[in-house]
Amino acid sequence: MKLNDLFADLKSSTTLNAPEYYGNEVKKKLFIVNFDDAHQTEIRIGCKSPGRNEYNIFSRQLLNTILGGQYSSRINQNLRERKGFTYGASSVFNYWKNGAFFCVTTSVNTANT
Repeated sequence: MKLNDLFADLKSSTTLNAPEYYGNEVKKKLFIVNFDDAHQTEIRIGCKSPGRNEYNIFSRQLLNTILGGQYSSRINQNLRERKGFTYGASSVFNYWKNGAFFCVTTSVNTANT
């Protein structure tokens, strides 16, 4: 069965606000999939990143550890401890053979979306 058939009933809208990469050309895109009866919202924010073998890998790893790479990170402390929006938020650098990206992720209840 094709994926399009499985997700055919999803309601979605697209607007041009967040970056999407096609080679060296940058386009901005935001995808929103709305379920009226959802109890929480999954939020993923990301961007293209330099590869593992490119410059500043240790600086990026340090940045990620402080920002969202561990439970006591700034993102988690702000969204979980100070604001009470989520059970947890984190960030990660993902590296593959031909590309890499940085991503921040969390789940919040729909009132805090």
